[in-house]
Amino acid sequence: MTAVELAVLERAVEELPPKTREALRLLREDALSYEQIGGRLQITPRHARKLVERAMEYLLEQCQ
Repeated sequence: MTAVELAVLERAVEELPPKTREALRLLREDALSYEQIGGRLQITPRHARKLVERAMEYLLEQCQ
């Protein structure tokens, strides 16, 4: 990944809504399960999964 691509990705992550960004961080950096993420964010595991899916879709769009 080039420096430019990394900058685009970092900017896109910053643009995510706070709860979505936190769900993604908990999954990728802390390696938590969706159930654990749900517990931390006080949402259902299904909602946690949906937040991460939306985050990944958005990041993919921004990096193309």
